[in-house]
Amino acid sequence: MKEGHYLCVLGMFDEETNKLFNQLDGRLQDAQLKTLGFFQDDPWHFSLGVYFDLEPEELKAWVGQVASEYEPITLRFNHLGLFPGVLFVEPAFSWPLRNLYERLHEKYDDLHGDYEETSRRHGLFTPHVSIIFTYEQLPLAVEVMSKHFQPFYGRMSKLLIYEYVIKGDKSFAVRPVATIPLNKTLKNGEHHD
Repeated sequence: MKEGHYLCVLGMFDEETNKLFNQLDGRLQDAQLKTLGFFQDDPWHFSLGVYFDLEPEELKAWVGQVASEYEPITLRFNHLGLFPGVLFVEPAFSWPLRNLYERLHEKYDDLHGDYEETSRRHGLFTPHVSIIFTYEQLPLAVEVMSKHFQPFYGRMSKLLIYEYVIKGDKSFAVRPVATIPLNKTLKNGEHHD
């Protein structure tokens, strides 16, 4: 891995769930708020792990193994939350999501996953889907979402490994490394859909 680069494992959603997040995004755009404008076609995600000093192929093999043990995960997105300068949607607690997170971090958490917000070691993981990053317009974004947000069910169906580069105090997307479906293999060798 090049210096200043890192890898992130993102939990990605199915098409129907992405449409629901796009609708929320549209409400913010209707209010003339500058939305996220993500870098990929399938933008809505959870950040599940951040890894420094780890080769992409090594992480890809591990994530592939973990993904083969899990079915797509149904979640109930039931509330809004705030971090400084961030409005997000958070799901109700889910054992399947928690178990996948714990399993993902079994191998590299202590060596490469020292990013506090996603590292198991720090215990700060909050699964969330960021809707908007803003300080100045956060009160307006909260007002818009409080009028339009209704709890909904969604489905996390795959894991994406993405490479980022750090420049100064900002991170920039470089390239997707791999998209791996959650596709539990049953005992007879078939896949569960």
